[in-house]
Amino acid sequence: MKRGQILKAFSQLKTEGRHVFHPMVDYYRFKTLKISTPKPTAINVDGENIGSTPLKMEVLPGAIGIIV
Repeated sequence: MKRGQILKAFSQLKTEGRHVFHPMVDYYRFKTLKISTPKPTAINVDGENIGSTPLKMEVLPGAIGIIV
């Protein structure tokens, strides 16, 4: 994305997560995710650098307890 498109998507993020409807944003739900690239590539999730490719992630239902 170009800078202006990123700013538009970011403003949509602040409006109840509507950035997922931006035409240049891909949104997926998954239980297991594998990402591989020809060269190691940095991975950023929600603004946090979590490592590089290859990457395997798994959703662990119930892994976090929340007390309200």
